[in-house]
Amino acid sequence: MNQSNQNKVHGAWLIQPTSERVLLVWVSGRWNREAVKQYGQDLARLLPPRYIEQTWGAIVFANNWGMATRDSEPEIIKLRSWAIDHGQRGTVYLFDRLFPRLQIESVMSSNQAGNIPLVFKSNVDDAILWLEDKGFSVPREEVENFFAALPVDESED
Repeated sequence: MNQSNQNKVHGAWLIQPTSERVLLVWVSGRWNREAVKQYGQDLARLLPPRYIEQTWGAIVFANNWGMATRDSEPEIIKLRSWAIDHGQRGTVYLFDRLFPRLQIESVMSSNQAGNIPLVFKSNVDDAILWLEDKGFSVPREEVENFFAALPVDESED
C-alpha cells in the first residue's frame, strides 16, 4: 500500500460482537480522519445482521483513546448517524480521563440524532447495568473475557 503520511491511519481499535446484541469496542491512540473512516468500514463489516434487524448497544472502552484530530470530527458525526440509522440505541463510553470525554461530548452533542443519549461511565459494571436498564441482555462472561484480553497500554498512534 502506497500512502502518504497524511493518509496513514493513526489509532487502533478492536470490535467484538457478542452472542447478544451488545458490541464490545476498544479504542486507543490519537485518531485521525483516516482512522475514523477505517473504523466505520470495519464496524459496517463486523456488525451482525441480527443487530441491525432489531436494536443494539455497545460498550466502548476508551481509556487509551488519545482524542481525535479536528478534521476527523465531521467523520465522527457521520459515523454516529450511521450507527443510529443501523439500530444503535445505547452506547456507553468508558473513560478515566476528562479531555477525550469532553471532545466526544462536544462533537456528538451537535448531532443528537434520534435523541440517543451520550452515556459515560467509569467502570464496566456501571456500563452493563445501564445497558440492562435499557433492555439489553449483556453477556457478562463475554464482556469480562474481552476486557481481560485487552492490551494493558496501547497509547501509540
